[in-house]
Amino acid sequence: MSDEHGLGDRLREIRKRRGLSRRELARASKVSHSLITKLEQGVVADTRMETARKLAAALRVPTTTLVERAPAEPHPAPEPWQALQRAVERPAEQPDEEPTTRGVQDGLEAVRAAHFGKRMREAVDLLVPLLRDAEALGDSPAARTARAQLLQIAGSTLTGARQFAAAETALRCALDEAPDRLRAASGPEAVRSACGPRASSPPGRGCWCGRDGSMPPVPWR
Repeated sequence: MSDEHGLGDRLREIRKRRGLSRRELARASKVSHSLITKLEQGVVADTRMETARKLAAALRVPTTTLVERAPAEPHPAPEPWQALQRAVERPAEQPDEEPTTRGVQDGLEAVRAAHFGKRMREAVDLLVPLLRDAEALGDSPAARTARAQLLQIAGSTLTGARQFAAAETALRCALDEAPDRLRAASGPEAVRSACGPRASSPPGRGCWCGRDGSMPPVPWR
């Protein structure tokens, strides 16, 4: 069941404000009527970023209007980087829909625009579901490249927020994902440059985004 600030509630509110029925929105967005209904009723709590982009385009709103994370209760809002830290450090529950490489690549362009435009909150709101979707893409070179680029931006964003342990995790995962292993060979130096002298490199437990479970830990002392 979604909370009052969930994606489905925002979707329903904006759809009604636009004067559209669910079937009309389904036709305009090319998203199934069944999925729209399940989202609005809270049967499905989340969806792929590609689907959110289609719905937002049909509703003429920014994608972040649908996907932004907001607290259900009137408690102080968490720091904007916390959702990104969680996305980097542990796997997310995956929606039933299959993501597409093209959809993730399109989302990556939006993330780049927000990141280089120094719109941190927008970048984080886009990165969190995209990292989840990219993890489910498989191991094709295009999928690994998209994951690596998203993780690099996540690492840069977390470094800017001074969350160096999570930044190190993201950057090491990005290097592990990089299809070009020669480029990745400079990994320890790149991580130390971004995260500072406390960046660690000893072997240990795996990282959620590592393909082979060999990603070193990020012990922050």
